Amino acid sequence: MKFFNLLLLCFFLCSLSFTSQAQTHQDIGIRFSSIQNFGFIYKTELKKDYYFRISAASFSLGLNDSQNSSRFHASVGFGAGVEKRHSMTDKFSFIHGLNLYLTTGYYVNSNNRNFLQISPSVGYMLGVHYSITPDIYVNVEINPSLRANISSDSYNNTNLGMRFDGNIRGLMFGLVYNFKK
Repeated sequence: MKFFNLLLLCFFLCSLSFTSQAQTHQDIGIRFSSIQNFGFIYKTELKKDYYFRISAASFSLGLNDSQNSSRFHASVGFGAGVEKRHSMTDKFSFIHGLNLYLTTGYYVNSNNRNFLQISPSVGYMLGVHYSITPDIYVNVEINPSLRANISSDSYNNTNLGMRFDGNIRGLMFGLVYNFKK
């Protein structure tokens, strides 16, 4: 828990240092890939068409109860990165940029076996956003990433793994409000 408090403090201090500079635009919004997987995003303009972005939290919560198994899972993630915007028209933009993430999850299976998983990752976000009004836009993005998985269970077994995520399940939708400082 101390690690996550330290991580939140680092994100907060980074955002303060970036926002203390003279920016003109900031964005805040909600993003989701399903009803069970959603989060919040904050962006601040570093210079024209370059943004620093923080995914303040990505939450996932689920319970699967069937005849054969019962499983509970909860996860939370944090991310930070940069975003470059390329205007295609006055309402439509292409966005891309490098992102770093840290996700942790807690899982319980039908045998009451507990798992704790920590997954740091690095990815490259690709997406588009469409301005509904001058202050509100919707976006769609995918973030192919390289992820390390470190997990431990209630029997003191530890597993290490690495995987590449690049499928459509990672597609995120967002509704974002843009305001001027």
